[in-house]
Order: sequence, then structure tokens, then C-alpha cells
Amino acid sequence: MLSALVFAATVGQAQNNTVDLSKVNTSFEVKDGQVLTGTLGINCKIEIADGASITLNNAIINGTEELNLSFNYSGLTCLGNATIILEGENTVKGFYESAGIFVPKGATLKIQGSGKLNAYGKSNACGIGGAFNKASGNILIEGGIINATGGNYASGIGGGKNQTSGNITIKGGTVTATGGNNAPGIGSGEGNKGGNIIITNTVTSVTATKGEYAPYCIGVAGSKSSTCGTITLGDFTTDESIEGESVTFTPSLKSYNVAFEANGGSGEMASLTLLPGFPTHMPQNAFTRSGYKFIGWNTEKDGSGTSYANTEFITDISTPGSTLTLYAQWYQGDAIDLSTLTGNYEAKNNDILTGTLNGNYKITIKDGATVTLHGVTIEGENDDNYAWAGITCLGDATINLVAKNIVKGFDSEYPGIYVPEDKTLTIKGTGALDASSNGVAAGIGAGQYKMNCGNIVIESGTIKATGGNGAAGIGGGRNSSCGDITIKGGQITAMGKTMPHATGNIAAGIGKGQDATCSKVTLGYTKASDYIIANGYIADKITIAEDKTFIVEGNSTKTYTRTSITADEWAALNGKKLVPSPSSYYTITVSDAQNGTVKASPLKAFNGETITLTTYPAAGYKLKEFIVKDKGGKAITVTNNQFTMPDSNVTVAAEFEVDPGTPVSPVDDRGNDIKVWSFSRIIFIETAPDAKYTIIDLQGRLIKSATTKSTREEILMSKPGIYVVTVSGKAFKVSVGR
Repeated sequence: MLSALVFAATVGQAQNNTVDLSKVNTSFEVKDGQVLTGTLGINCKIEIADGASITLNNAIINGTEELNLSFNYSGLTCLGNATIILEGENTVKGFYESAGIFVPKGATLKIQGSGKLNAYGKSNACGIGGAFNKASGNILIEGGIINATGGNYASGIGGGKNQTSGNITIKGGTVTATGGNNAPGIGSGEGNKGGNIIITNTVTSVTATKGEYAPYCIGVAGSKSSTCGTITLGDFTTDESIEGESVTFTPSLKSYNVAFEANGGSGEMASLTLLPGFPTHMPQNAFTRSGYKFIGWNTEKDGSGTSYANTEFITDISTPGSTLTLYAQWYQGDAIDLSTLTGNYEAKNNDILTGTLNGNYKITIKDGATVTLHGVTIEGENDDNYAWAGITCLGDATINLVAKNIVKGFDSEYPGIYVPEDKTLTIKGTGALDASSNGVAAGIGAGQYKMNCGNIVIESGTIKATGGNGAAGIGGGRNSSCGDITIKGGQITAMGKTMPHATGNIAAGIGKGQDATCSKVTLGYTKASDYIIANGYIADKITIAEDKTFIVEGNSTKTYTRTSITADEWAALNGKKLVPSPSSYYTITVSDAQNGTVKASPLKAFNGETITLTTYPAAGYKLKEFIVKDKGGKAITVTNNQFTMPDSNVTVAAEFEVDPGTPVSPVDDRGNDIKVWSFSRIIFIETAPDAKYTIIDLQGRLIKSATTKSTREEILMSKPGIYVVTVSGKAFKVSVGR
């Protein structure tokens, strides 16, 4: 007598070879051409025959949560090469410590179709790929909507824990992959060696999110023994894993380059190729200069532009299709690299501090000194033996911020930055500061238990200040009071933290700590781009600076001034973003341009602020002139790509012209070592194979970016027109007919 399963399968084969999982009562092997549908109601092993192509059509396989080694199998197990075609919405979850879909070593799983797949791995196993101590093969995704989630120590798509995995290629579909603890969304599992990862320009989108404690979202897991091969995203290839909490790749992404200039130094450094939205670290500086110390990078030779620290974590620092040049910045004098310190250090007037503090040393600022932080990292160790703040002011002090800086206190009762009672700390600059406690003190301000602080003035910079339990972000600590706090400008985010289950006063983002007092808080701004975000506002101690008008971002109908705000309104502003009222600043409108683009920064400003213009000419073009006018149509002078904001709104336009210094050919002309011409609707390129090329229209829009596959490339164009073809740095203008 046939078993119920065989009977069900037989009936299914009579009905288009469909297997209803709700009628399955034992483990079985799916054959070529079969369709799985319905919800699996038992704990059983489902294998896909070697070489089979099967379809999932609204199938649900929910692996048991029971910790039973008897159920140590994946939701679907490929016995060799397999193809899964997706229809409808499908869910496949692994059983005990197993993958959602397991692909054996040496085999390839191909996923196709227009349906949806939710694949979940259990602990140590992937959503799609490997499992605990089980090596996995290759994965090829050509279509569908895929959501793959890995268990702890396993990637969403790729490798499980402690075993190797093959190549991952995503050619189509919409893919979302999330790693478990210590693992990337796409790549190797912990202790795992993975293969190459290729995502082509034919996908709709691919999003990879790293798990908690994981170093990367695509590539290597959180283990020294974890490795992976090269990573290719469209036309971008790298040997480095991709950082960031989560990144999304779409075919529309266009890379940009970052070049490095020694600026008086010597040596060589290779340029970076980066994708928008994909963060990475700056490379270690390789330039040297006799008698000088390297203190970071800047977009301008003289240091007047945007600064970046050595090995700083960066993202989206330039415009797609452009090349940003960063110039080495040198200092001849007392530039102090914290990584070289072997003991405590007292910073004196005009000192520049840079680098990462590697020891548990006390950093102080001499009374009356102005000190620059240029890419400083001080992350104190929470230990009673190191009873001091990340930075301790010994009296009045000024801190000038350049690039990004991190300062965390040492012993838990000490703040990130401390200023003594009756003294004043002033913070300013164009850089950023992330200041925090290592436990129960303020980010900037007081410590705990009678460790009172003085006055704090913030004039500019991007400041993030986080208080510990019972302490303000900027201001007082628990049972420790602070003096006056004055925010004159800057982009400020300050968060205090009230002790759980505590009674009495709360800890403010800006102001007093728990069970303590704050003299006075005054909020203001100097630029239209300034803002303030803080929790736990203290109504009776906060005022708005004279002649300043705030709104909550996105709500310009309600304004807040010194005379209009009430105690209840202060309470309601808890954690909301306060920005200057639009009535107090003017806007800059940038018009579209042909043969290039122009960018203005900032796009809103007060009368008298300096606006910087940056141009990105299309290949073979250069800037001819800026056209900047006020509201009445009066021309505004632009000097060195900058102008002063008038007392009105402004329009900005740019005109580009052919750059005679760029080798742009007439129609159908051919160069010497590289030949580019057109006939009818085809562009021909003759050059060495593997040469990078781009095709851009006269509006500066990228039409194609690729690498030649042979010595003669033929590109069929969808539209007639004139295009600029750049091959290995040489540009040619060609006309494509109908």
C-alpha cells in the first residue's frame, strides 16, 4: 500500500506535479519539475534532487524552534546543483542549527522567478547558504524578492559558522540580507572563508545589513579567521569588506574617486574609488615631509576647506562621477600625535592634538590655552585606577574642532570633557565632537557627586554629547551642578539619561543633572544650518538668545522666542529638533546646467554668510562662468568659487564649455592608441581589453560605465545624439545617428 506521502505526490503529479506540503507526513526528495505549495505541518527533511529545477508557490516551511538534534536539518536541503523558481510568497525556515536553504560545497543554487522568498537560518546557520560546521557552495540569484536572515554567527546569504562558503552572485531581483550577531548580511560566517561576491548592474536593489557586533555588512564576519574574496558592485571592485550598519546597492549608483596630494610632502598614494552610501575608512597616510607632522586631510591646499582625519570613517564626501582631491595638511611645531604618548600630557596654548590615545593617560589643557583637536580619539577605560575625564581643563580653555573627534571619559564618575568650577570652556570650529561619559557623568561638563563644573560656551561645530546615568549630555552630573551654558551656534545633539526608577529631577540633554542645579541655559544660532536637539529641557532655566527665533523642524507655523515660550512648551520640546525660523534666513536655488552640475553649500544662509560653489563638469568640459543673482536680478560677484550672501534669496546657475585641454575628438575622428567612432546607432571602441570606459550625454548624465571585454567593443545606443566617450582617461566626442 502506498504511503500517504507517495499518494499525495502521485495526485500532485497528476495535477501539474504539485506537492501540497500540508499533506506531507514524512521526509521526501523533491524531483525535477515539481511544485511545492501549502504549509508544512510536521518536522521533516525536504531535499532537492541533484540537478532538479523546482518551484515554490506560496510554500511555507517553518522549522521547529525545538532544540532537538533529531531535527538538525535545513528547511530545504539541496543534494547538488539546484534551481528554485519563485511564485507567490514563500517562507523557508531552518530547523535546529540549520539554514533556511542549504547549498552543499561544490554545488550551485540558482534562484529565479518573480515571487517572494523569506529565508531564515537558525543559530550558526544562514538564511541561504551554509550551516554550523557545514561548508556551502555557490549561490546565484537571478530574480525574485529575497529576504534572507542569518542566525547568530552566520550571514544572511553566504557562510555559516566554522566552515567555508562559495561564490555569491546576484544578477537580478530585489534582495535584502541581514546577518546574525558577528556576521555580515552577505559574506562569510564567523571563522569562515568565503568566496567572491558579485552584484551586477542588472539587479533592482540589494541591501545588506550587518548583525550586532559585526564589523562589516558585506564581506568578512567578526573573527580574525574569517575571510572572503573580492567584492564587485556593478563596475566597482574592491578587496576590502564593506563597512556601515546597512548599505543598499542599485544600478543607478555611480562611483566617485578620492585622490590624495602630498601638498609639499613626498611619496605616493593610490586613489580611492567609492560608491555613494557605502562608508569606508580613509587609507593610512603614506606621505612624509621632513620637519613636519601630518595632521590630516583637507579639500583645500591651505586647509580652508573641509577637513578629514587620518583613517577617518567617511561616506558620501563627493558627488558621483567626480574626483575629489584631498591635500595633506602639515604642521611645523607642536603637533601632538596621541598614539605616540607614553605618559600623561598637558596641552599648552596653540597645541594641535591628533591621533588615537593608546594608553590610559590623563590629557589636560593648561589654564588659558587654546588647543585644536584634529581627528582625536580618546576612549577611556572604565577603571577606578584612571580617575579622570577624557580631557580635563585646568582652567579657562578653548577647544577648536577640526575633522571628527571622539572623547570618552575614563572612570565612570568622570565626564568626557571636564571644566572646573568658575572657569569657562569654549568650543568652536568646523569639525565634529562626540563626547560621552563612561558611566554616570556628563558628556561635556560635570562628574558625579559634587564634581561640579563651570561654564560651557559652544560657538560652532557639530557636537554630540551623551550623558551617563543621572547626568546631562551638556552640563551637570548626578548631584553635581554646573554654571552657565551658552549655545551660540553649531549643530548640537545632547542627550541626558535619568536613572531608572528615580524620583525627583530628571537629567537634561542641556542643563542640569539629576538632583543637581544649573545656573542658566541660553540657546542661539549663527548659521541657518545650525540646530539643537536635546531631551529633558528644564523650563525655568532655559532662555532663547535675544533676536533669535526657533521653530520645530517641519513646523514653521509655531515659532519660539525669548518672550513667547512657556514652561509647558519647553516640556513639549523634549527631543525635538529646533532650527532657525525660515523668516530669519534666505535660500539659494541652483538651476540645472548643461554639460555639468553645480552645487552650493549651504543652501540656506543669513545675510553675510559665505557660500561655496563646487562644479562637476561633464567629460571634456570646463566651467565657463557662474551666474549668481539676488532676488531683484542684480549680479553677485563670485571670487574663488565663493560669494557673500546678500539680504535676499539667491539663484545660482553655471555655464560649461568644451575644455580645449581635454583630448576631445571631432565626430568620427580616431585617436592613436585608442580609437573611438560611431556608425549609425553603434559606438565602436578599439583599445586594449579590460579598459574602463564611460559614455555621457551632453547634459552630463551617465549613460554607461563598463570595462571593455575585447580589443573592439560595440555599444548599441538606444537614442541618437552627441555623446562624450572617455576611455582610460581620454575623451572623444561622437555623434550617434538614427
